[in-house]
Amino acid sequence: MSPVIQPDFSEALDLSPIEPGTYPAKVIHFKPGVSKKGNPQLEGDVELVVDRKTRGRKVWWNTTGKGSGSLQQYLRAIGRVDLTAPGSSFDPDEIINVEFLAIVDSTEFEGQTRDQIVNCLKA
Repeated sequence: MSPVIQPDFSEALDLSPIEPGTYPAKVIHFKPGVSKKGNPQLEGDVELVVDRKTRGRKVWWNTTGKGSGSLQQYLRAIGRVDLTAPGSSFDPDEIINVEFLAIVDSTEFEGQTRDQIVNCLKA
């Protein structure tokens, strides 16, 4: 007989869709990764405040090439324009826990409508 499991969802993040809009947010964790196409990227955990509740989302921002514009927007939004200069480098821990405004929109992904952070603005 399998053991009985008693889950506790009292601290679970709400993963239901977020309505399109602009929300206060901060990245709470980054880790280096590689995209499906083999490009270097930062994988981030973002906390957004929606209707006075914390909601979690993930971002995957390329660090090179055409897809790096999202990371560039984020760096500008948190006031780190210095890190957008050619040849600049940084430790991802330097750019977490800084408030910004996340613009959320809905998008289609594998046949399902999902919300997505599409832009970052200064808080």
